Amino acid sequence: MDTDRSDGTVFSVGVLGPLIVRSEGAAVPVPAPKQRVILAALALRAGQAVSYDELAEIVWNGAPPDAARVAIRNYVKRLRHVLGPVAGRRILTRDPGYALDAGPDEVDALRFTAMCMKAGQAVRQVHEATRDQAMGASGTWDVLSEALGLWRGDPLVDVPSQMLVAAEVPPLDALRMQALEWRMDAGLAQGRHAELVGELTQLARDHPLRERFHAQLMLALYRCGRQAEALAAYSGQGACWWTSSGWSPAGSSGTCRAGSSTGIPAWPLPARYWPASSRSALSRGSCPPGCRISPGGQPSWRRWRHGCERRQAPPNRPGSR
Repeated sequence: MDTDRSDGTVFSVGVLGPLIVRSEGAAVPVPAPKQRVILAALALRAGQAVSYDELAEIVWNGAPPDAARVAIRNYVKRLRHVLGPVAGRRILTRDPGYALDAGPDEVDALRFTAMCMKAGQAVRQVHEATRDQAMGASGTWDVLSEALGLWRGDPLVDVPSQMLVAAEVPPLDALRMQALEWRMDAGLAQGRHAELVGELTQLARDHPLRERFHAQLMLALYRCGRQAEALAAYSGQGACWWTSSGWSPAGSSGTCRAGSSTGIPAWPLPARYWPASSRSALSRGSCPPGCRISPGGQPSWRRWRHGCERRQAPPNRPGSR
């Protein structure tokens, strides 16, 4: 997002993918590798001073030369020239080094982080029942869709600094995974299960050990009336978990299976999104032993699910008799 500041300049830096700078509506290429490293380091700490020593460590991956300070000055001078008279003024000399004069909305990684924090607050408010769940899910979906849309590829993909990549990319990747999970939860709460099946299928395939995506996929399939596929997804993923990590799914996906195996959803969802067979079963009062109907018309699965989990034997481990 380009931000129009009070002085009339429009500027943005993107690091969620190849490094990109935009100034006055035009892309500004930064071809020199070390200049890209310096600009990325300053952008990720926008508004804060980054010392000469820190920049030297980042630029030379922990082995700076003796004349590193002089070299950093020269790189910054050339970078300012490359950025031009408008964007170049954004790089400030600030003791003990340099700072990028930019706000959080002008650096995509900072904007992404701020939007995820906003969405996280909405998620907590919904869980604490301090706001309407449907309204909370709608707002969370919109914020996270916009935030995830800022990603253009792997962060810092063309910034040649192992130290910077190692320090910055893992937290960004982890936050992106959390944002994807929250967005899928918000979409399911809105009844978007049909449109999410394809995306969740790909996410579950790309992240086979990310249990939440598989649980969400099973739930989406079930809510689409594809119960057999939901159970098949659970069975296949259970074997994968045993093979890959020596444990079986017992959390959210186990809960999802408990509901699917009986034909009634295990997770809260407005009745209009339930398969017709489930709605008619509940209307006839055919609820499994231990299941209660809450005042809001939702089945309570806690006692019944725990009983099922005690009765279910775990799958045979490879090599066991």
